Amino acid sequence: ICHETIDSEFKQKINMLININKSPWAERNVVVYAADEKPGFPCRITLDDAEVGERVFLLNYAYQPNHTPYKNVSRNFCAGECL
Repeated sequence: ICHETIDSEFKQKINMLININKSPWAERNVVVYAADEKPGFPCRITLDDAEVGERVFLLNYAYQPNHTPYKNVSRNFCAGECL
């Protein structure tokens, strides 16, 4: 899988979360923060640090979900304003 495909899939997941009104974030294992320092909340999509006060989402992304030795899930911040 190329890097662009991974970013595209990750971006689709974030768009889905942003567009759900009053989403039960905890049920989706997503934590919503307001960035309170810069640097400190690097956006996975833009690779920029979120601005102080900007809404960011902390979520897991399984970029290799298959049962192999390379299986991996990572935590990622995504700034809501980057989409």
